[in-house]
Amino acid sequence: MRKLERQGRLATGVSPGELCCFGSLKLDGINILAKLIGMAFLVLSLNDTFAQQVDMTGKPSVLSESSLVLWLDASNINGLDNANAGISNGAAVTTWKDLSGNGYDLTQSSSGYAPVFSIESNQHYVDFVSNDFLKTNLPYGFSALNGDSRTVIVLLKQEEQADNIYSGSGYFSTREIGNTARGFSLSIHETQVGLAYSREPSGAYITTGDKVLPLNEFHVLTFRSGVNPNHQQLFSNGELMSEQALTGWNLANNGNVVLGKERHQYMSDGYKYHGKIAEVIVFNTKLNDGDLNELNHYLAKKWNLTDTIDSDDDGFTDAVEIAANTSAVDAT
Repeated sequence: MRKLERQGRLATGVSPGELCCFGSLKLDGINILAKLIGMAFLVLSLNDTFAQQVDMTGKPSVLSESSLVLWLDASNINGLDNANAGISNGAAVTTWKDLSGNGYDLTQSSSGYAPVFSIESNQHYVDFVSNDFLKTNLPYGFSALNGDSRTVIVLLKQEEQADNIYSGSGYFSTREIGNTARGFSLSIHETQVGLAYSREPSGAYITTGDKVLPLNEFHVLTFRSGVNPNHQQLFSNGELMSEQALTGWNLANNGNVVLGKERHQYMSDGYKYHGKIAEVIVFNTKLNDGDLNELNHYLAKKWNLTDTIDSDDDGFTDAVEIAANTSAVDAT
């Protein structure tokens, strides 16, 4: 079983291997101290690396690309690849480990605002109820998503309708705080229409139009931008729901990533999302169709959704393609 040691580099840019070499200097005079320091840094680096192990067997190769900036998996919340051992059903999730190797863990330190670990049909989820949310804690926001190209994939099941007529249930956002012109948000409107809208400036938004996202059903929701200049797309379960050419998506001021609401300055509001989230995969580039299809199929098999996901958007679900012994990831 192959383990991927995600990145495994200190902030100094020194790899464990380089540190090992540094720590193996000849033991004469001051070099003894150099060896001890090198060994100490090596231990710290390896501890950080091993804490983010991911079994990459059977996973799409794009999950090993440098363009992957955030990866959250509810079947591996603690990042130890041990089936969430030690986490009880209903326990508060105060830290959701980032598996991308970037260390962008999402956390919640305020009592009463953490989502809970949920087991349903032997699958693991992070369940957002009431005012729950999680966020990254980067001093200058999530700058890895600045620019005009990104792919955001969220596997979720919304369980309560949005409680507002404005921005709906914000399940992923980099707006972060207040009414600032910053970042972007993904949400589901009270009419069950999917939304993606830029806050730089406000008003640059794309919807799924007349195609709705029913409550209490799992959806792989994907937002992709940068396909062409000023080109944005929304997908649900592999199907292209909408595409538009909009300005306002060359972002320069993303705040921290927030799951569970659009903003969190006021703890009791902020366009809240109520429901389960299974997986979040974010790239700072536009994925090509082949890579996106592979990820759709990976999620379909992993979360038992082949009956509802059409990974290559050819009109046949993955289950139908599997039964017919045809490709679920190639529409040609």
